[in-house]
Amino acid sequence: MKPIAVAVLLVACGSIAWGSVVHGQEADNIDMLIQGLQHQAPGVRKRAQVELTKNVKAADPLLNKIRSGRLPEVLPVAYVLSTKGDLGATAGDKLAEIIRDPATESWRWDVAVQLLRKVAPGQLEAVLPELIAALSRDALRIHSSLMALQDLGAKATNAQLPLLHLMERPHDPLSGVLINALCVETQSVASTQPQWLYDDLLILETLKKVGATDEMLLPRLTRLANYEHRSVRLHAALQLSRLGKDGQLIAEKTLIQLLNDDHEGIREETLKGLRRLKTTSSEAVAALIPMLSRPEASVRRAAVFVLTDMGPAAKDALPALERATGFQNLIDPNSGDAQLYDAAVKSVQGK
Repeated sequence: MKPIAVAVLLVACGSIAWGSVVHGQEADNIDMLIQGLQHQAPGVRKRAQVELTKNVKAADPLLNKIRSGRLPEVLPVAYVLSTKGDLGATAGDKLAEIIRDPATESWRWDVAVQLLRKVAPGQLEAVLPELIAALSRDALRIHSSLMALQDLGAKATNAQLPLLHLMERPHDPLSGVLINALCVETQSVASTQPQWLYDDLLILETLKKVGATDEMLLPRLTRLANYEHRSVRLHAALQLSRLGKDGQLIAEKTLIQLLNDDHEGIREETLKGLRRLKTTSSEAVAALIPMLSRPEASVRRAAVFVLTDMGPAAKDALPALERATGFQNLIDPNSGDAQLYDAAVKSVQGK
């Protein structure tokens, strides 16, 4: 797009005050387009995005804005850069400088790491020491580092020990590591779980990606399964359930104990954990029977799901399940829950 065209575009949108354009100087053209990313008129912002994305010479000015701009300026610039594809080593070097600079603000550090993953992924290994060091910093840096370490995979085996230490930090919902709204990857996690739990599941996934074995994780999670805070025990059990047979046995024992917790959300998440384990043990069946008479409909429903999956292995729970089914049909015979209870009875009967 020629400089004069940019000037016409901006004038048409009420931007005469932006100043004049020096004809024939592409650098001025790019600078004006970068300013256009913050223009009040949506049409100007969109046109600026399109033109900057197409302009191969815009990468360096955009990267310079990432280093020095204010947050409102940086975010639209980061979006444009993220759509330009792999920009190679030059872009990687500039972003790495931002990541290595100890004075870089956390939000700018996060933007630089996310952009490096997108536009110069081959340069991630060059900032591995900084990614590992970030695991002891604030929430935003930790989250960015976890995602980048997952990208590196087996190239980041040096991160295993710091990640294990991160799993063992104090687990207090008020002081634990929190993930902010930028954590898109974890938004599907049930809202009933403590916010810091999102982190720990992400840490576990990262550990697996960088080559940590079940043998490395099992003793640490086992200790957490005996922690005094109930949410920590639940978190440990859910993670143990993702390991091998030994981890699943410990997970089942912990989850069965948590069924006696007086917090509805804990019981419900515990039942979901038992369902994921696909347990059929007599101990689990015995622990599920009292759940069928709980006053909370969500807890009863979750227990019914587990028993349905167990099938005939849950035959000892059949009398309690039939009573619960009769109660459900009495209070709300036309609901989906009534059908769910009926299906559970048939499953346990082997029909």
